Amino acid sequence: MKIDLPDLDIKEDWTIESQLKKIREEFLEVCEAVDNNDPVNIIKESYDLMQTGKTLITIVLNEYDMNLKRFQKEHIEKLARKGYLREENRSGYNTSKPG
Repeated sequence: MKIDLPDLDIKEDWTIESQLKKIREEFLEVCEAVDNNDPVNIIKESYDLMQTGKTLITIVLNEYDMNLKRFQKEHIEKLARKGYLREENRSGYNTSKPG
Protein backbone atom coordinates (compact mmCIF):
# COMPACT_ATOMS: atom_id res chain seq x y z
CA MET A 1 0.00 0.00 0.00
CA LYS A 2 1.33 3.39 -0.93
CA ILE A 3 -0.41 6.44 0.49
CA ASP A 4 0.17 9.64 -1.42
CA LEU A 5 -0.63 12.82 0.49
CA PRO A 6 -0.82 16.18 -1.27
CA ASP A 7 1.50 19.06 -0.49
CA LEU A 8 -0.47 21.83 1.16
CA ASP A 9 -0.18 25.57 0.88
CA ILE A 10 1.37 26.30 4.28
CA LYS A 11 -0.34 29.28 5.88
CA GLU A 12 1.70 31.95 7.69
CA ASP A 13 0.02 31.29 11.04
CA TRP A 14 0.78 27.55 10.93
CA THR A 15 3.60 26.82 13.35
CA ILE A 16 5.28 23.76 14.76
CA GLU A 17 3.29 24.26 17.95
CA SER A 18 -0.03 24.69 16.14
CA GLN A 19 0.61 21.53 14.15
CA LEU A 20 1.32 19.59 17.34
CA LYS A 21 -2.05 20.70 18.69
CA LYS A 22 -3.68 19.64 15.43
CA ILE A 23 -1.93 16.26 15.55
CA ARG A 24 -3.27 15.72 19.07
CA GLU A 25 -6.79 16.63 17.91
CA GLU A 26 -6.59 14.28 14.93
CA PHE A 27 -5.12 11.48 17.07
CA LEU A 28 -8.02 11.78 19.51
CA GLU A 29 -10.46 11.59 16.60
CA VAL A 30 -8.81 8.35 15.46
CA CYS A 31 -9.09 7.03 19.02
CA GLU A 32 -12.77 7.94 19.11
CA ALA A 33 -13.39 6.13 15.83
CA VAL A 34 -11.59 3.06 17.19
CA ASP A 35 -13.63 3.20 20.41
CA ASN A 36 -16.79 3.40 18.28
CA ASN A 37 -15.64 0.47 16.12
CA ASP A 38 -16.10 2.73 13.08
CA PRO A 39 -13.66 1.55 10.38
CA VAL A 40 -14.69 4.22 7.88
CA ASN A 41 -13.88 7.05 10.27
CA ILE A 42 -10.74 5.27 11.46
CA ILE A 43 -9.44 5.55 7.90
CA LYS A 44 -10.72 9.10 7.34
CA GLU A 45 -9.30 10.40 10.60
CA SER A 46 -6.03 8.53 10.05
CA TYR A 47 -5.68 10.35 6.73
CA ASP A 48 -6.17 13.64 8.57
CA LEU A 49 -3.55 12.59 11.13
CA MET A 50 -1.04 11.62 8.46
CA GLN A 51 -1.66 14.84 6.51
CA THR A 52 -1.08 16.90 9.65
CA GLY A 53 2.13 14.96 10.35
CA LYS A 54 3.29 15.66 6.80
CA THR A 55 2.47 19.34 7.29
CA LEU A 56 4.50 19.39 10.52
CA ILE A 57 7.47 17.86 8.72
CA THR A 58 7.15 20.43 5.91
CA ILE A 59 7.09 23.32 8.39
CA VAL A 60 10.17 21.99 10.23
CA LEU A 61 12.07 21.41 6.98
CA ASN A 62 11.29 24.93 5.78
CA GLU A 63 11.99 26.62 9.11
CA TYR A 64 15.37 24.95 9.54
CA ASP A 65 16.29 24.71 5.83
CA MET A 66 16.62 20.92 5.92
CA ASN A 67 16.28 18.24 3.24
CA LEU A 68 13.90 15.32 3.67
CA LYS A 69 15.95 12.70 1.79
CA ARG A 70 18.31 12.06 4.72
CA PHE A 71 15.40 11.44 7.07
CA GLN A 72 13.61 9.19 4.57
CA LYS A 73 16.78 7.10 4.20
CA GLU A 74 17.30 6.84 7.96
CA HIS A 75 13.65 5.90 8.50
CA ILE A 76 13.74 3.14 5.89
CA GLU A 77 17.02 1.81 7.32
CA LYS A 78 15.46 1.72 10.80
CA LEU A 79 12.44 -0.20 9.49
CA ALA A 80 14.70 -2.68 7.74
CA ARG A 81 16.85 -3.17 10.88
CA LYS A 82 13.75 -3.89 12.92
CA GLY A 83 12.48 -6.35 10.34
CA TYR A 84 9.37 -4.31 9.53
CA LEU A 85 10.10 -3.58 5.87
CA ARG A 86 8.35 -5.93 3.47
CA GLU A 87 10.67 -8.04 1.37
CA GLU A 88 9.24 -6.68 -1.90
CA ASN A 89 10.14 -3.14 -0.78
CA ARG A 90 13.75 -3.80 0.20
CA SER A 91 15.29 -3.47 -3.25
CA GLY A 92 13.68 -0.08 -3.85
CA TYR A 93 15.31 1.33 -0.73
CA ASN A 94 18.84 -0.13 -1.06
CA THR A 95 18.73 -1.86 2.30
CA SER A 96 20.17 -5.23 3.14
CA LYS A 97 18.15 -7.81 5.00
CA PRO A 98 18.82 -7.59 8.75
CA GLY A 99 20.16 -10.50 10.62
